[in-house]
Amino acid sequence: MIEALYIAATGMHAEASQIDAISNNMANLNTPAYKRQGVSFESLMYQIQGNSSTVSTQSKGMGAVADKIVRFFEPGDIRASENWLDVAISGKGFFEVELPNGALAYTRVGNFELDENGFLTTKEGYMLADRIQVPPNSGEVRVTERGDAYALFADNTEELIGSISLAGFIAEQDLNAISGGLFVATDASGNAFYSEPGTDGLGMVRQGYIETSNVDLVEEMLSLTMAQRAYEGNSQVIRAADEMMRINNSLRI
Repeated sequence: MIEALYIAATGMHAEASQIDAISNNMANLNTPAYKRQGVSFESLMYQIQGNSSTVSTQSKGMGAVADKIVRFFEPGDIRASENWLDVAISGKGFFEVELPNGALAYTRVGNFELDENGFLTTKEGYMLADRIQVPPNSGEVRVTERGDAYALFADNTEELIGSISLAGFIAEQDLNAISGGLFVATDASGNAFYSEPGTDGLGMVRQGYIETSNVDLVEEMLSLTMAQRAYEGNSQVIRAADEMMRINNSLRI
């Protein structure tokens, strides 16, 4: 009975983590370039029934645990924004930005702004590592699909002011999420490699577009229903085991 209580309790904890991840996905349905989360489950230690003198032995699972939160990096849809500061990645890859402490982070959120010195930055003020600086006498910037950035002037001339390169990872699913759509490299993800957009398996850049989240509301609703049913099933096991223990304790010998 105690084992049944323990196994069901581990299942409830694991499903609660899954429900939290799904709820977070649904809350970020409209967050630009948000990457949906999932939970990786792992079986707990197996208990071996039988001994060396037994003809056959069998193992009995002792429950499951939520091992870690995983991210799914399939691209979201590209939506036109009509803002020249918005740049989306059509395909794989990340923009590289500089954090205040000098460390590097990676993002697919390309709704950039200009700081007081004319540098392209994220909404949070983190500078694009390529250090694209827009001249003060320029009207706006044209960015090609290959990442070349040209400042446009009133006399219909333009000037190349830099190029946006993309970063890629062999194991992007192992990046560590921090905040605001930013990720940092880990030992598991490996170091970033850099390339011109449209080369080495990386996507092209699209100016005037924003990447939407890759959350499918219908799929998340189905997953939420299944997780809730599994949670309720484990709670039923706990109630049944509790009732059996109560009956067992009330028996008179």
